Amino acid sequence: MTLHCHSIIRQAHGPFAGELRLDYESRLLRRKRLTFDAGDFLLDLPEVTSVEDGDAFLLSDGRRIVMRAAPEPVLVVTGDLPRLAWHIGNR
Repeated sequence: MTLHCHSIIRQAHGPFAGELRLDYESRLLRRKRLTFDAGDFLLDLPEVTSVEDGDAFLLSDGRRIVMRAAPEPVLVVTGDLPRLAWHIGNR
């Protein structure tokens, strides 16, 4: 039996049946098969939705799977920021 998800609970509170981690680019979703730590499900939302850290997917069997933001590399820029921004903007 394939599990389905048709809705997202914003900033949901536990308990959760599992969790999945998505990076920033993967969190803009509408229809996709997603895999979490205890299985997978088919996400089928009415429109494209941005999923945030702490939101939960409500599965067709009543379980809730929480989405956690995956760690991502960050570029730290230091220095004279207005001057750097001006140079970047002029390119």
